[in-house]
Amino acid sequence: MFGKIFLCYLSLVASSVCAAQSYKEQYRPQYHFTPEKNWMNDPNGMIYHKGLYHLYYQYNPGGSRWGNMSWGHATSQDLLHWKHHPIALEYRKDANGVAQELMFSGTVVADNDNTSGFGTKGNPPLVAVYTSSYVQDFTLPSGQAVSKDQQSQSIAYSLDDGFTWTKWESHNPILLSPPAQFLSADTKNNFRDPAVFWHAGRQYWVMVLSLPNAHHLLIYTSKNLKNWTQVSDFGPANAISGQWECPGLFPLTVDGRNNNEKWVLQIGLNPGGPNIGSGTQYIVGSFDGIKFTADPDNVYASVGKPDGSVFIQDFESSTFEAMGWTTTGGFVGQAPVPDGDTGNHQIDTFFGGDPVTGTATSPPFVVTKPFINFRIGGGYHPYNPSTYGTADDTETAINLKVNGVVIRTATGQNAGTLAWQGWDVTSFVGQTAVIEIADFATGGWGHLILDDIVFSDSLAQAQKANWVDLGPDYYAAATFNGLSQNKRIAVGWANNWAYGEDIPTSPWRSSMSIMREYSLATINSKVTLVQTPYCLDPLERSPPLFTQNWATLPASKLKLPVKGKSLDVTLTFQVVPQHPVTTSKPSTTILPTKTSTATTLTTVAPGYPCNRDNCLRAFIREGNYPDNAFCKTFTTASVTTGFPTYATACGSAPTQASHMSSACSCLYPSSTSSSRSSSSSSSSSSSSSSSSSSSSSSSSSSSSSSSTKPTPTAVAGDSQLRFLVRSSEDGSQGTVIGYDATAQRVFVDRMNSGDISFNSLFPGIYYASLKPDAQGKVTIRVLLDWSSVEVFGGRGESVLTAQIFPSDVNQAISLVSDVKAFKAVSVTVRNVASSWK
Repeated sequence: MFGKIFLCYLSLVASSVCAAQSYKEQYRPQYHFTPEKNWMNDPNGMIYHKGLYHLYYQYNPGGSRWGNMSWGHATSQDLLHWKHHPIALEYRKDANGVAQELMFSGTVVADNDNTSGFGTKGNPPLVAVYTSSYVQDFTLPSGQAVSKDQQSQSIAYSLDDGFTWTKWESHNPILLSPPAQFLSADTKNNFRDPAVFWHAGRQYWVMVLSLPNAHHLLIYTSKNLKNWTQVSDFGPANAISGQWECPGLFPLTVDGRNNNEKWVLQIGLNPGGPNIGSGTQYIVGSFDGIKFTADPDNVYASVGKPDGSVFIQDFESSTFEAMGWTTTGGFVGQAPVPDGDTGNHQIDTFFGGDPVTGTATSPPFVVTKPFINFRIGGGYHPYNPSTYGTADDTETAINLKVNGVVIRTATGQNAGTLAWQGWDVTSFVGQTAVIEIADFATGGWGHLILDDIVFSDSLAQAQKANWVDLGPDYYAAATFNGLSQNKRIAVGWANNWAYGEDIPTSPWRSSMSIMREYSLATINSKVTLVQTPYCLDPLERSPPLFTQNWATLPASKLKLPVKGKSLDVTLTFQVVPQHPVTTSKPSTTILPTKTSTATTLTTVAPGYPCNRDNCLRAFIREGNYPDNAFCKTFTTASVTTGFPTYATACGSAPTQASHMSSACSCLYPSSTSSSRSSSSSSSSSSSSSSSSSSSSSSSSSSSSSSSTKPTPTAVAGDSQLRFLVRSSEDGSQGTVIGYDATAQRVFVDRMNSGDISFNSLFPGIYYASLKPDAQGKVTIRVLLDWSSVEVFGGRGESVLTAQIFPSDVNQAISLVSDVKAFKAVSVTVRNVASSWK
C-alpha cells in the first residue's frame, strides 16, 4: 500500500491527483476532497505551512469501513486541487500483524521556536499531538503499560515539513490518563481528541481535550509540547445527549472589528446532533489563556421534564411484576437496572445480551393530560405495523396502545444516552391505554433504554444549542492552524455515524465538506457564526450557465433550461406580505378531494393569513378530514403565521395531507369554484403542471400524487418556494432546497433524492431558521456536487449539508412556488469544474 501510493505521488508532475482512479465513479464528488479509496472520517492536524495546506484525516488503509485507524495525508495549494501522500501516522501492529494502537484524532502545529527541541532553529519541527487508542493490553517502548480500550495522548514530529513523521516512542504517551479528580473507569477509556494551539499573549501552548461521556473539556498548558498541566475545565453545557468529541477553540473578530474579539468553542456531538446521529455545536465566549467563559446568551437551560409532570412510571422497583407489568419471552423475571444515568433505576432490555427478546406491558391507565413524555435511548429499530406481532418483528420501541392498537410509538437513536421524547395524546384524554416496551431486535443495538414516563401539559423539547450546520452531514469540524490570528478556514466530515458505513460509494467511503471560512457577525442582535464557501473561483471561470431575474414568477413551476451534477446556484427573492382574509361567508360550492367525494369549502379564521397550512388547520377543525386525531400539535394550535408548518409538526405522514386538495374560500373564491370543481379529481396535481401544456406532464403529476413519491407542487396560498436539483424529468425524484416564508426557515428535503434504501435513517427533511435581511431579501446559495448539497442561507448564518445519491440521469432543475407569494426572484447557475482533472 505504501509503495503504491508513493509511486503515485512521484508521478504527480503534470496532474494534481493520482491517476490510479478515474475520479468519475458514480457519486464521486468532483470538488470535495475524497481519499483515493477506503474509509475516511474526521479531519485531523490541518495546517497551512510553507505555501501548502496539509489535510490529515482518519483513514483505514485496509478497507472501506471504520477500522485500523491511521492518519491519511493530502496537500493542496488552493484547497481545491489535492495531492495524495503516503500514510502519515500508521496504526501499530504486534508481531502477528494484529492491531495494538490506533491513531485517533489530533492536531499538528508548527513549533517555530523549537520549544520541543525536536528540531533546530534553522529547521524547526512540525509536531503532531494525537490520541492513542489501545486495543490490546501491552507495554509500550517507553515502558508504560496500557490496557485494552484505554485512550492516552501521544506526540510525533516531522523535520521534512509534514511528509514523514517520527513518533516519540521513548516517552509516549505524554498524557496517560486524565487528572485524578476526573479519572474513572469511563474517562480512562474515553479521553481524546487534543486540539492544540499557541497562545501569543501567554507565550505557551494550549491543549483542549475531551472527556466524551462526562461532557467535560479539559484545558492544559505547556511550554514545550511535552509536559502538560491541566489548568481549567468546561462543561457540561447545551447539547449533551451524546459524546462530546473533536473540540476546537479559536478567536474571531466580531463584524470585522479588530477591537472586538470573541473566542469560539466548537464541539462534536455523537449521537444527539440536530437530527439523527452526529452533529457539531458551538459556544461563543472569552478565553484568557487559562479558562474559557461562555457568553451568557450562549448557554441554555438544560432540558428536564416539564413543570407539573406526573409520573406514570419511574421504574424504581425490584421487578416488572412488582410494578404490575405483564411480561413475555426473555423479559419474564427481569427487573429495572440500578445506577442509571441519574443514579436511579431504569429499563435496559439488554438483559445480558441483545439476542434476548420479549415485551413488558404496563397496567391499564387513563390518559389524563395532553402529553406523555419519557427519556429514551438504545437501538433505532422502529415499530413497523406490517410486521408487528409476527415472527418478522424486529422493533425496539415503546408503544402506546388504546383498545389493543398501537397509536403512538418511539424508538432510540443507537445511543447509550437517554434523551427526552414525547407524544401529543390530546385526542385520547379520558381513554384507557397501556404502554408496551417491545424488543425483538437481536443484532447490534438490539435493546432499548427507558426511564421517567410522565404525563405533562407540554411536550418535552430537545436541548437547545448553537449548531454549526443543521444538516445531517457535517461532523468533527476542524480549522487550519498556521493562518493569521483571526482567519479560520474549516472543514468537516460530510457524513454521519448513524449510517456512514452504509453509504453506496466505492472504492472510497466518505468525503469532506467544502472548505469554509468562519467569521462572527451580529445577526438579530446576537453574535453568530457565519460560514462562507472558500474561494471556488478556479473552478468557476466559465460564464454562468443560466441567469434570470423575475419581478414576479411567470408560472407556478419553472423548468430551468440547464442541467448539471456539480453546480453553484445563488437564489434570491423577497416574500410578498400576505393579507388577512375578510370575514365574508364562503360559498358552499363543492370541491372534490382525495378523502371524500364532496366537501364544502371552508375558511381560514378571520384576521389570519390565507395559506395552505392555515387552510388545512381550519379544514381539519371543521371535521372534514377523517384523520383529525393525527398531529394534534398542528391541528389544535392557534392559526398564526408563527406556528410550524404541517411538515414540521407531522413530518411526511399521513400522506393523505399531501394528496388532499386545498379547500378554502380564500384560496378558491366562489367566482372560480365552479370551474375548478369541474376539473380533474386530482385538482392539486392539475394545478402543479399549469406551466406545461403537455398532457403527459399532467398525467405524470396525477399518477405521482397517488404514489409515495409525489411531485412537488405549488398550491395557491402556499408559503414555500422549492428549488429542485438532480431531479427526474417528471419531478418524482429529486432533492428539494426550499424556503418556508411562514416559518422563516430554509430546508433540504432528500426524502426522494435517489438511493435512500441502504439505511432507514438516511431519508429526511432538515430545517434551519433564516430571516430575510434588512431589505427584506432572502439569499440562498446551493453547492451541488455528485453526491451532496451544501446550502448557505443569508450571509452564511444558516447552513445545511446533506449527502444525496441520485441516479446519473436525474439532472433537471426546476423552481416551484405560488406565483403570488414571492417577488424579485433571481437565479444564477454556474458550473463547477472537476478539481480532479
